[in-house]
Amino acid sequence: MLDADHVAALSAANAILRATDPATLDVAVPSCPGWDVGDLIEHIAQVQRWATRIVLAPPGEKVPRRIEAPSGPAIVDWFAEGADALVEALTTVDLDHDVYAFVGTRPARWWVRRQAHEAVVHAWDRQHATGTPDPIDPSIASDGIDELLTVLMVPRLIDTSGFAPAGESIHVHTTDVEGEWLMRVSPDGIDVTREHAKGDVALRGPAGDVLLVLWGRLAIDDAEVDTFGSDDVLRRLLAVANL
Repeated sequence: MLDADHVAALSAANAILRATDPATLDVAVPSCPGWDVGDLIEHIAQVQRWATRIVLAPPGEKVPRRIEAPSGPAIVDWFAEGADALVEALTTVDLDHDVYAFVGTRPARWWVRRQAHEAVVHAWDRQHATGTPDPIDPSIASDGIDELLTVLMVPRLIDTSGFAPAGESIHVHTTDVEGEWLMRVSPDGIDVTREHAKGDVALRGPAGDVLLVLWGRLAIDDAEVDTFGSDDVLRRLLAVANL
């Protein structure tokens, strides 16, 4: 996807988050156990301020992850101020310059994609807590699946030590937009390729639902997805994902 597509997705998700009714801040967020809506808004506000400081910082400068946030209803306006600052930063800086990323040094555009998908999922969380979530755009969802599998889940979020040494494979396939991935799992890690291939289990469905299942937002049985083969492999993988 283009940088502009990611910025558009970020802006649309931020519009949902900034429209949060302060009266709902104490409502529990089922998809983020232990959080209420206020916790969710503070989290995304902190993350977006952190990303803004990173892309604007000189190369190599360490940026603190958290800063003091207001409490109560003021958190919604605080989020909105930081959201505007992030979009401005991502649309004015040189996106080719190298910056810190938690997977190593990357061009600043790495943060455009990361913040887009962070906001999209958390906008869904907020809407799910207070009403009916809007569908996630299939193209954005497919790109989010790709980021999760190739950038986040495999390198950072999965402990594969409990899987069988013979190796297992999971085929992920979106049905409403192009997208296929094969995950080959072993105790040493996971290899992900973008291809059509038979796995021990297949997860198949609309990109939005597949994304939400992989992010642990929807249970397999509650999503509009199908599984084929040994879905125990998929369920065990999701159980050990630190999402």
